[in-house]
Amino acid sequence: KDLTLRGVNDPTIEASNSASEFTIPESGPTWEPIVFAYGGSTSGVNISGTGVINVDISGFTIDGAGTQPSASRKPGILYRNANGKISNNKVENMGVGGKQTFGILAYGDSTVTIVNNTISEYERGGIGVVGDGGTHPSPTADIRANTVTGSTGIGEAWGPNGIQIGFGADGKIINNEVSDNRYAEEAFTASGIIIFESDEVQVKRNTVTNSDVGIAVGSWGWFRSSADNARVVNNDVNEANAGILLRAVAFDGISSSDSSVSNSKVVNNNISDPD
Repeated sequence: KDLTLRGVNDPTIEASNSASEFTIPESGPTWEPIVFAYGGSTSGVNISGTGVINVDISGFTIDGAGTQPSASRKPGILYRNANGKISNNKVENMGVGGKQTFGILAYGDSTVTIVNNTISEYERGGIGVVGDGGTHPSPTADIRANTVTGSTGIGEAWGPNGIQIGFGADGKIINNEVSDNRYAEEAFTASGIIIFESDEVQVKRNTVTNSDVGIAVGSWGWFRSSADNARVVNNDVNEANAGILLRAVAFDGISSSDSSVSNSKVVNNNISDPD
């Protein structure tokens, strides 16, 4: 069923001590979401099917309680085959300590607007819109005017990415403030904003501070993959090992032509670092 979930006077949804675990066909690990909106069907804890629902969520504090999940991944809000708007929420205290914790994620046949949310204290990612790079439908997102703040930890189990569109997903990342996504003192591991194996993504008018890489556009080439036709325009990037990084990598036994970052525009960005 379609649903509008609207919080009045800033109610809090807190992570459960005995949360349910799920699987989705677009991503192999087990999931322990605090809020889960999905289309399709269920068989026990396994979500599948092609059905799509419409869900809007606004006005809540999603509190991860700083705990580590029993499952592999713990997002504050997870959409799978769900269209709608995620707006004016706080997703906080998701937990840093080894597991992959996230703020807001969208998978599958989803078209989402993610706007005016505040996300903080995650281990793996603030906002992610991710395909499977294969046979399943990939999501589309308009990600605007969010404030995304990592845990500032160096050398945790995972390199955090503030905002990611990847693996065949597409969309726009506009007017966001992203900070404190660090993993290494000198390497290119964590990113404020990352486009990974997705084409024609727009990254405009964002402010990115204190990250390994400010804005990354990449294709790693395990199979035929690309991150072509990116538009990186009018962003402010500061305090990063690499301000803006475009990188296509080919692995042993794979032709370099199987990985590309082509026909992209990087225009009118301001990149600075006190060092």
